[in-house]
Amino acid sequence: MRWWQWQRQWTCWSCQWFLLCLQVYDLDNRLKFSNDDFDVAIFILNNRSSPMGDNKLTFCKYLLVDTSGAVRKTQEKVCELLKYRNEYDVLEEFRSWSPPLLPVSGTDLLSFDIPRGPLYKRTIDEIRQKWKYSDFKLTKEELLEMVPQILEEVKSTPVKKSPKPKRKRRN
Repeated sequence: MRWWQWQRQWTCWSCQWFLLCLQVYDLDNRLKFSNDDFDVAIFILNNRSSPMGDNKLTFCKYLLVDTSGAVRKTQEKVCELLKYRNEYDVLEEFRSWSPPLLPVSGTDLLSFDIPRGPLYKRTIDEIRQKWKYSDFKLTKEELLEMVPQILEEVKSTPVKKSPKPKRKRRN
């Protein structure tokens, strides 16, 4: 596939997603969804075509850990996504799985003199990723041993800043 074909196809995909979002917003205006129902609709829209790979249960676990919000509500969103995709066998397995808690808390990082702010958040996010990719098996001690290495990686990685729109001056 040549770059212009990919660009045309990507534009088509992004337009379709945008149109579906508009339809969800329009439906919300007409039916007056609750906030939770609206969030579920947007979650399904965002993740409906994500490739699940060979191990679908692992995909669901990772999606649960990577999605922000309360665990119970996020678990309900993933269950609704599985229903949408007609994956009822995975749905039963996922419902029987109880998500573990991240063994490292923010107070554990205070001993490493990490200042609160973006560096703190990026460090805890990286710890969560390491724990996730170990299939939730790393212990608190093992994760805390990794903190100096993770901190160096996070410090060396530049922060992506979103450009702020410039304000127009009045004459």
